[in-house]
Amino acid sequence: MTETDQGASVGKRGFVGSKRFRALMLLVVGCIAVLGILVFRGEKSVPLPWARRRGWGAAHIVKTTLATKGLSKMLGANWRNLPFEISAEEEADANQCVKLARNIHSHVNRRSVFDSDQTRLALEGVLSRRQGYFYAEFLLGIWHRNNGDEQKSREYLERSFQHAPRIIVQPYQFADGRPAAGARLRCFALECNRVKNASLDPSLNLYYPDLVTDEAGCIYLPVYETVYRRDHMAVPAGHAANYPRLGWFQSRTKVGILPAAIVTAKQQPPAPPASQPR
Repeated sequence: MTETDQGASVGKRGFVGSKRFRALMLLVVGCIAVLGILVFRGEKSVPLPWARRRGWGAAHIVKTTLATKGLSKMLGANWRNLPFEISAEEEADANQCVKLARNIHSHVNRRSVFDSDQTRLALEGVLSRRQGYFYAEFLLGIWHRNNGDEQKSREYLERSFQHAPRIIVQPYQFADGRPAAGARLRCFALECNRVKNASLDPSLNLYYPDLVTDEAGCIYLPVYETVYRRDHMAVPAGHAANYPRLGWFQSRTKVGILPAAIVTAKQQPPAPPASQPR
């Protein structure tokens, strides 16, 4: 090969390498642009700012299953074990709080039993023996809000969110994407599943009464870290709500965001025709 041939060969390789480099750079730029779009959409669709202000990670929940597969199922183990467990004493406190929360549906002299002083004293009693218990703190936050003390309500709610292993967020929005801000829901519940020795125990249902969506159209539910199912999903007053179908799910971050429920205003029944004079 002559010197001229060698130069031509090197020039050709350089040209090919240059084309590959440009193609690679275009691919990288394209990936960055797509990632930017996804991040931007994520900012709009999930309450990331709420979590970031508190220094927490936030992501969409992850669908999962508790049913076993393969060899485990063949050996008769229908459910996969979970690490989540609580003491009998803590479960008793949780169940007492659930019972108090459900009193939102009972009334004496047109006032909810949940809003009574007896509820506050009982919840404070739970906190006196189980300091930093997020569920009792959350319910006290709701109690103080319902009784007109917004500052104390915010303090208890923030403590609850800080102490909770997980926070599940349920967004509500209209069909055009607008958040359903200020919507009131009578209740929501999360089933906190436990599985030990392949035996499923779904009995622990944390009940959240009298919820109001924030400016992002979201409610925030402090909860244990485990595998969940939704329960008692109320609809905003005066509206209908379409919840996306969802079975078992979990959150891999402190804040887990559920798929948005689509809210529509209920149509008012037509007024009865005016009676005609006889």
